[in-house]
Amino acid sequence: KAGGINAEYGGLQVKGDYHTASNNLVYDTQGGENKNEKCSLCVWKTVRRNLGIINEHSVVINNLADTANGGVVYNEEGKVVKDADGRRMLWPLQGRWWRIISSAGP
Repeated sequence: KAGGINAEYGGLQVKGDYHTASNNLVYDTQGGENKNEKCSLCVWKTVRRNLGIINEHSVVINNLADTANGGVVYNEEGKVVKDADGRRMLWPLQGRWWRIISSAGP
């Protein structure tokens, strides 16, 4: 449940339900940038093109990550949904409770 995880090796990916992710430090920052543009702490809402919702009852608390989200949004045809600028849309971090601590300030 606790540790420092370098996302270069896959990060922390929570798939399923009724899991607990707590007290983790997860990062993939090199020179101030997340080079891979992937989540370091991934608490998925869906897994790829499978639209079944997961992690509705998982608990995510007291974690620190440079990038955390609930995975990429797919439409019913299994295609990635993009915003007006062509960037992949992402689900918010899933789970029943979570605390996000950011160094970006208020």
